[in-house]
Amino acid sequence: MKMKKILGFIAALAMATSATSMVVDAKVITNATDPSKPADYSVDIGPMLPEGCTLMDVGKVGFTFTGYDQAKGWMNGALVINSASHNWSSVKWGNVSDDKSVLTFPDDASGSITIIRDVNGEITPEDQWAQIAVQLWYNDDSEITIEDVFVLDVNGNPLQAKAPAETTPSETEATTPAPSETEATTEATTEATAAATTAAATTKAAAAATTKANPTTGESNTGVALAVTAAMAAAGVAVTFGKKKK
Repeated sequence: MKMKKILGFIAALAMATSATSMVVDAKVITNATDPSKPADYSVDIGPMLPEGCTLMDVGKVGFTFTGYDQAKGWMNGALVINSASHNWSSVKWGNVSDDKSVLTFPDDASGSITIIRDVNGEITPEDQWAQIAVQLWYNDDSEITIEDVFVLDVNGNPLQAKAPAETTPSETEATTPAPSETEATTEATTEATAAATTAAATTKAAAAATTKANPTTGESNTGVALAVTAAMAAAGVAVTFGKKKK
């Protein structure tokens, strides 16, 4: 396996195992004394999304808390989705003794308790932001500690990061820019100049060989001229010799 593919596989694996929850510090919320202003804790969904995911990938939201007191018999609150399109959409949670709760946990629960609800279209493509809020509606001045707030896909699984598509060689070649018109013209001009220079030098040599007389006979050195002519013809240079005037 090539090094490029190995590094790509490692990067995709790292993104696929990224976390989808965000509670930097455990948050304690205490039941409000004024029932019209219940205690709540909210967190933005956007920063919880793995690489490549959007709000539209969220199918379920949830939270985990501790602090349920079995001796008091019941506890309830709300798990809320707040967004630009659906303002404060709440679903009631509580233990099974509270028959009005939609999301329930056992009366004998202990330790950490997790509550999950469906988004049910309450985040739309038009939404630029969305929040998860947790409310506590206890009938006494009690408190719970929110240990985690998280998002899931429609099947209830943690959202997985989306690896970028791998670029194929053909796509890379297709995106390579073709030589510009200026570059092509410059290259053609350079080649033409070199050919012209060669032709001029060959013509000059041919003329010199044709007019140079034999010092003994006084006749033109036609043998040399023919040899030069043959060389020029091989080089693609056309030459015409005129008759010598008497």
